[in-house]
Amino acid sequence: MKRLLLLPLLVAACAPAAQPQAVQVYEGEATVLLRPQQYRLTLTVNPLTYDAKGVMENRSSGDRFSATGTLLPAPDGSQELTVKLEANAGPSARFSILGFGLDGLSAKSDAFLSGTVKGELLAGRLRVNALSYPLTLRRVR
Repeated sequence: MKRLLLLPLLVAACAPAAQPQAVQVYEGEATVLLRPQQYRLTLTVNPLTYDAKGVMENRSSGDRFSATGTLLPAPDGSQELTVKLEANAGPSARFSILGFGLDGLSAKSDAFLSGTVKGELLAGRLRVNALSYPLTLRRVR
């Protein structure tokens, strides 16, 4: 009977320990199309795989984008962020020109965020519709 009790303990001891996934929140601004925009980036990063998931909010317009990518450690102690920002469900359009139709075109564009995290500062570039804008965010949590 004691052997049967030891088996689950041995199996549990071999299982990898759950790693806490820290939530990181950054806030700051970028000038997009000559207008300053306030942004808030909330990321959850898996410390084993370096996968990053979260939400990027444009606080000036109220738009929200889902964020997926990586936050990789660099040799100098900084971290390299690479994130794809996808427009969440929102208004879409349906067009028909000369009998050819397009359906479900989003009113918002997807974007790409890349940058370097050093200490409390995230400095990078926000690329929207093939145009790139400098972005500086400061860690608030």
